[in-house]
Amino acid sequence: NEIHEKTNVGGSDHGIFLPTNKENQGAKWLKERRTLGSYDLSNNTEVHYKKRHAPLKVKLLDETIRTFLVDWSSSVDDLIMTIGEKLNLQNPKEYGLQHEAHPGDWLAPTLALEEQKTP
Repeated sequence: NEIHEKTNVGGSDHGIFLPTNKENQGAKWLKERRTLGSYDLSNNTEVHYKKRHAPLKVKLLDETIRTFLVDWSSSVDDLIMTIGEKLNLQNPKEYGLQHEAHPGDWLAPTLALEEQKTP
């Protein structure tokens, strides 16, 4: 919120994202309520201020492809709940997500998509 107030860029649907770096530390979204000083960042650490909401294409069990607007900073569990709600699934907790290029490898439910090196 402070970034938006000071720069007039972004808004409530933006967040601070730490991409994968040279030390091979995985990408992650920084928590909204924490300051940059609470993370172990060096002076040359690159961070991005970007929209959290973007389309996600999902191939369903019947091979149809649907696109959903989701919060990419959310955990896979939260994404499944959002998608399940939009598809009117009775028990979305019984579902999971996997990357099409890696069939059989289920995404970790507690991590966001970009934290799992999904292309």
